[in-house]
Formats: sequence, structure tokens, C-alpha cells
Amino acid sequence: MKLNLNCILSILFTFQIFAFADVNSEVIWFQHQRPPWMISTGIHKNEGYGDKIRIDIEKKLPQYTHKQLEINPSRLLKQINKHTNICYGPVGKFPILLDKFYWSKPLYLMTGYRIIMMKKTHQKLNQVDEISMNTLIQNKDYTFGKIKGMFHYPVDFEKYKNQLNIHAISSSAPLTHLLRMMRKDRIDWVYDHPVFVKWENVIENNLQRIKTNLNLLRILLVLKMNLEKKLSRLSILR
Repeated sequence: MKLNLNCILSILFTFQIFAFADVNSEVIWFQHQRPPWMISTGIHKNEGYGDKIRIDIEKKLPQYTHKQLEINPSRLLKQINKHTNICYGPVGKFPILLDKFYWSKPLYLMTGYRIIMMKKTHQKLNQVDEISMNTLIQNKDYTFGKIKGMFHYPVDFEKYKNQLNIHAISSSAPLTHLLRMMRKDRIDWVYDHPVFVKWENVIENNLQRIKTNLNLLRILLVLKMNLEKKLSRLSILR
């Protein structure tokens, strides 16, 4: 689904380090689950684009101790003020962050965010090609899933602070949780970039496959144990 707002976002690594290098040789890397940039959990852990760049930088700076710190986007500004020698990225060059870091050159360009929903929700909306985000929020039949502390939303949420159809979450893996909620019909739509959704689905499907295999393994183990009990009983009877 297309939104009638398009943008190009430069994705960069940010650095707030080395000013205190003589005092503190520890570099803190902010981390949260944002595939394909950063993948902090699961079988693809540390395989994101940003993870690989971070690992390469860490290898080239062995004189520093490198530490990863998982953060919620809503606590980003507080964590920036709390720590020194910070690295964070890839991240969009949002105005609120401009004076917080030294910025690298852009790593790649990304097209605009989109309204994302399940097919059945799209059908309820008569399969429209474009819709205003404000219009959709004002429709109280549909619940919006919002990430607290994110800066990419083109809507003034202060106008909707009393509405009950906006569900905001704070998490170190916010989009993962929102998409799970959308699959369970707890929310109806989100506003994010399609590539994130694609990668979250890849990770989620892999996790489901692993869970299925583990459940199958448990069933097989139970069957084996029951069979062994029956055999042992038979041997006793003999």
C-alpha cells in the first residue's frame, strides 16, 4: 500500500566517541532489533548490514573495549546523555539527532516508509492504493501500532493523544512485536519501511520453523520414551 508521502532517507553510522578516549577506552554500541540493519537475537544474530560494519570496525580498533547495549528507541535520548564514547547505526539523520553525534558518510539510500497491513484489512478498506495516514488514524475501527520514541512518523500524535485506537509500545525489538500483534489481530496497521517487514517475516518464519521442529522433536522423544516403557514392560512380562 502506498502512502501519499514519499521520502529518501540517508542511512548513516553515528559516532560520539574518542573525545574522552584518554579517560575511557570503552566504546558502547547501541543495539536494537531492526533487520536488515541490526539483528540482535535469533539464528541471524549479528548478521545485519550494520552488525557486519560494526564487527569490522571493532576488529580495526582492538585498543578499545567494545560493548553492546540494547536500548528502546524511546530511551535513546536519555541513553545518549547518560553515556560517553557512543556508536549507533545505521540510523536516519533525523533533525532531533543532528547535534548529538558525528556523522559518517551515508551507507545507502532508502525510499519512503509505507502504511503496512494484513491483506484482509486492506480488503476491508476496499483495496485502496493510497490513503492519508491522518484519515486512517481518525477511523476508530482500525488500531494503529506505534513505536514510542521513533522519529519517522509524519503525523502530530499530540492531536490524537486521547484516541484509544493508537497502541504504542516500547521495546528493543518493537517492529517484531508489532507485526506479531498484527498477525494476532490486536492491531490493524503500522507505518514503517517494507524492507524491515520483509526481514522480520524471514526471521519470524525461521523462528516458527525452529519451534515446529523442536515440537516435532519433543513428540518423537515422547513416543520413543513410551515405546521404551512398553518394551521394558514386555521384557518384564517375559
